Amino acid sequence: MTIKPLLLVLVFSITAGCEALHTAYVQPDSALPTTTSDAAGSPVSQSARVNQTEILAAHNRYRREVGVRGLVWSESIAASARKWAEYLAATGSFKHSSSGYGENIWSGTTGSFSQTSMVDRWGGEQQNFVTGSSFPNVCRGRCGHYTQIIWRNTTAIGCGLATGGKRDYLVCQYDPPGNYRGRKPY
Repeated sequence: MTIKPLLLVLVFSITAGCEALHTAYVQPDSALPTTTSDAAGSPVSQSARVNQTEILAAHNRYRREVGVRGLVWSESIAASARKWAEYLAATGSFKHSSSGYGENIWSGTTGSFSQTSMVDRWGGEQQNFVTGSSFPNVCRGRCGHYTQIIWRNTTAIGCGLATGGKRDYLVCQYDPPGNYRGRKPY
């Protein structure tokens, strides 16, 4: 009998200017399920569908608007994001990873959204952003996804896309992460 250890991860998240501490039990990376394709609707990895050019353009459009240098694509970060997107698709869950990167996650009906519109869902939080304030006091409502996109010190991005249960899951991870308490996004 093989015993697989679980890792206890404390996740600190800030959403809509509110703080919450979540406890999650996460399988070590080697225990993450892999996705397969079948006619019965089992999760199907769609990682190859990530359009780096489209994702970068969508992110960098928001960064340009605030005068922040554009992001560059990282294959190693993309591999991490892809792995997490595949996990979400395989389990049908919707939660952040413990990757150590900044992270935005999105889910929607399979095939109904362009990758630009997925990123724009986060970028749309711009309307709640309060210029000149320090995090987390930068939002009137939810805007933490937007601030991660425009965070000045973030330089690299990688994303993964997977499908499962008739839903697409997009995970974008950012290095270095943003949304640090007491710091301004740019």
